[in-house]
Amino acid sequence: HYLLGRAYASQNNVNLALQHLQQANALHPEQADIAFGLGMLYLRQQKIVEGKKVVETALASQPNDPNLNETLGRLWQESGEPGAYEKALASFQKAVDAKPDNPAFQDRLGSAFLRANNLDKARAAFENSVKLDENRPYPLQQLAVIYARLGDKTRSGKIAEAAKEIEFNAQQLQHLQSLVYMYPDKVDLHLQLADRYHQLRKNGLSQDEYEAALRIDPQNAHALGGLKSLQEGQ
Repeated sequence: HYLLGRAYASQNNVNLALQHLQQANALHPEQADIAFGLGMLYLRQQKIVEGKKVVETALASQPNDPNLNETLGRLWQESGEPGAYEKALASFQKAVDAKPDNPAFQDRLGSAFLRANNLDKARAAFENSVKLDENRPYPLQQLAVIYARLGDKTRSGKIAEAAKEIEFNAQQLQHLQSLVYMYPDKVDLHLQLADRYHQLRKNGLSQDEYEAALRIDPQNAHALGGLKSLQEGQ
């Protein structure tokens, strides 16, 4: 039921996804991955009360699960209830404490601290996010806002420029990914995407694209050289 529900959710078949995830959750309400899948689906449908009930039930058995805590924080944010943002902040902090190497969790925590006007802790969270993944514009954009509010206009401007460059690079990467999807038989597109992934240190994805190029052109020197470089780097 869980796997079928996730499959339907990935196809945007919400009714069948909900049916199977609810059935899975009824059988094992304490299981974190089931509650996470159903909670995220409720969040997507803005069924906040139902989502909180599912997630909080699972958290009673697994209080430190990072995905459940992050989902509960998001549900609190959407609830509009009194004290919701304070409770969301506490949930995001638990998620970060359990999995500090997740940049998205750091972003959630930083945003919650920023809303609470705790600029020092917001800055620390977004700086951690950048250290974990330097190729996303969002945490840099937020740091630019924070430094502007702290009165450091020079640093704010430099960070804002860096964020613009990273956002442009991210758009280029997304465009290249779309082209590879549209034209899967084009060796040069696979090679361009592999090289870009290599530059971003996403070595697993880079290897996939070099190997995809070699399936089309088994003797391609660029792809063979790229794989050799990845192996030497590892």
